[in-house]
Amino acid sequence: MLERVPATARKTILGDDSEDGSLLVVAIAGLTLVATILTFLFTPAYALPMLAVFVAVTAVGWVTYQAEIARLLTLVATVSTVLTVGFITAFLFSSAFPAFVEHGLGLLIIPEGQWFFGLDAVLPVDESYWNPSNDVYSLLPMMWATVIVTVIAIAVAGPLGLFGALFISEVASDRMREFIKPGVEILAGIPSIVYGFIGFQVLNGFIQTSFLDEERASLSPVSSSASWRCRRSSPSARTRCRASRRR
Repeated sequence: MLERVPATARKTILGDDSEDGSLLVVAIAGLTLVATILTFLFTPAYALPMLAVFVAVTAVGWVTYQAEIARLLTLVATVSTVLTVGFITAFLFSSAFPAFVEHGLGLLIIPEGQWFFGLDAVLPVDESYWNPSNDVYSLLPMMWATVIVTVIAIAVAGPLGLFGALFISEVASDRMREFIKPGVEILAGIPSIVYGFIGFQVLNGFIQTSFLDEERASLSPVSSSASWRCRRSSPSARTRCRASRRR
């Protein structure tokens, strides 16, 4: 039975040492996974039972043929990631195609000469760039907003990230590094859209209420703290810090 499976696919999923039983378990798990996806797309009411069957088959296979099931799951995760990116790309192009058919490349062109490469297109000065009620559309506001947000994010996060890395690697003690470094790695694994949502919903209102409306000192403590870390990270200061820790 194994001879009917192509050698490359058999080695990828089953490894070098494979048995007929492992192929059977992997095949059943793969078929139930495909059935789960199809039922979810066409008959969602039966998707949950099929998912339960897939989980049960995978659990049995994990006990009997753990290596083969692990290979199958990692393969499914890899293929799912590639397919997700591909579907998102196809959806974006298919959704944007009617707009380009209707308006052409005018969506990407500045209608008339503007100061600073059309930066005023981002500002709410008029409705010459974006007015859906009058069928006026343009990608310039979104493009410039993306550029501006990216520049501001790099200006804020770049120095803080650099100084934080210097602090963790050069200044912090070993005990402190054991607590800080895992936390930083966990934070780095969270998608940036989550931070953006939290900042928009929580931090944005807090800053406006606490700092901007009352015209008090805003984010200068962040700059002061970052500068202090940079000063402490210099070679001479680092030597003094280590000497003080020895005492």
